[in-house]
Amino acid sequence: MHKNKDLEFKFKKPSNKDEYLAALYEEISENEKSNGSVRTLKTYVYEILERLRKDDQKRKDKSEQKDFNISWSLGFLAFVALVLIINGSNESHDFNWLQQNSFSIKILGIALATLYIGVSIERFSIFRNLWQFGFTKLVVSIAISGLIVFSTGKAAGAINSVFGVDASAFPFTLTFTSGLFFFHYVLPFLAFVGIVAVFFALDAIGYLKSKLSDGRNYELPPVHSFVFPILATILLVIFLGWSKNDLGEKVLPSKIYKLAHMLDFNNKNECANIRAEVPVVYLGPSQSTVLADVNVTNVDNLKSFFELKVEVPKRFYRLSCELPEYQSE
Repeated sequence: MHKNKDLEFKFKKPSNKDEYLAALYEEISENEKSNGSVRTLKTYVYEILERLRKDDQKRKDKSEQKDFNISWSLGFLAFVALVLIINGSNESHDFNWLQQNSFSIKILGIALATLYIGVSIERFSIFRNLWQFGFTKLVVSIAISGLIVFSTGKAAGAINSVFGVDASAFPFTLTFTSGLFFFHYVLPFLAFVGIVAVFFALDAIGYLKSKLSDGRNYELPPVHSFVFPILATILLVIFLGWSKNDLGEKVLPSKIYKLAHMLDFNNKNECANIRAEVPVVYLGPSQSTVLADVNVTNVDNLKSFFELKVEVPKRFYRLSCELPEYQSE
């Protein structure tokens, strides 16, 4: 017997709540067609079911539209990040402005790519399902807080080993150096990004196979399944390069020294017994003692911080700061 497509459950037993609702709607709608204009209890039930079906469809359309908007926004973010990273990595540009700001452009692209990777992982079903539990958030918060405290302690020790004074004299350097140590300790966990990238890559491979066979069908190309592995690979290569070459333990004293000159050293001082152009850091609450560095190191931007080669002086001078007569009066 031929099965009418409008009577799906005439020869099929519903197996879940949605199918029972659909079967009820199917039966009542068929009965109402035969009743004509006679309004019965089934008529009102039919109208209720019709309204519920329309409301469900509206919610479904709204959810799909929201997902589409998020997906489009992430796609645009990934495109901009990729363009910025490519242009920032190019050593030669036709435009002078791009040549001068290429490193800043690259850093901005890396930041946008990191944002894209983070949001994409948060939308990943496994992460989203785990993150809804309060215990997961508690464990992650405790772990991050402990790592921040540990990184701050390591940073304080590293600053003391460079300058021979308490790290509290270098508050801004301490903050950024803590961030560098935090980056080092978090870097191994970026392997999780690689695992997620594998899942995206598998979906991309499935799409390509579906185009070559009659297997799984896709309504739209899974763009993010291609973009995510590419950006994840770029970020992992950049971060590993930073960790090994630019921010590694061998060059860390030099980075701390340059950070201190960027953030905490005063390029001019008001001490009568010290030349005005000698960079100093005031020590203690009274600021009667300074740590002086006879070397003048100019670190003007991020590019200089990463690429400028500077040797850390073997000696710094702790001197008393004598105020000029016009200040002592």
